[in-house]
Amino acid sequence: MSLSKKRRFEVFKRDLFTCQYCGRRPPDVVLECDHVTPRCEGGSDDMDNLATSCWECNRGKAGNGLEATLPAVDELARLAAIQEMSERSRVLLQQQESARANEELTASTVETIYQWWDQIVGWCGYFQEASVRHFLRRNLSLPDIREAIETTAFMYEAGKFRGGDASWRYFCGICWSKIRQQEGAA
Repeated sequence: MSLSKKRRFEVFKRDLFTCQYCGRRPPDVVLECDHVTPRCEGGSDDMDNLATSCWECNRGKAGNGLEATLPAVDELARLAAIQEMSERSRVLLQQQESARANEELTASTVETIYQWWDQIVGWCGYFQEASVRHFLRRNLSLPDIREAIETTAFMYEAGKFRGGDASWRYFCGICWSKIRQQEGAA
């Protein structure tokens, strides 16, 4: 049984006289009324099962339901690009979180070293965070840094140099010597 002209017109009007599959409109195409779930699969003539379709799309869809219709190749490429962008976004977020956690760890480590310097040497005015961060980036271990602080304090108490500036330079020299030893051993 075919659809009445009135029913077809109501479907076209509801869909704004536009093919629901390709978006084309008259006069470029001839419009038809398509069963979203085909009659051969038990689809009804109810309004919610009818869609405006151009002649080409209706013939291309034929007796298949929409679930059996594969997306166009460019749509597959677009989906693949979206998935790739989503994966890149996930990786970037993980990298940002890792960098944030690493910075928090570095800041905590620098604070610990500052406290050692203050407790052992006692000249906080000469503590340079940038130098300590550089030593950490060069993989100088905390035990090595602690030992350098203790050696600096011992040498100062022995009267080998005066003032905090000289003690800081001495401490940095010990740290650089340890870094060179590590790099030479590697």
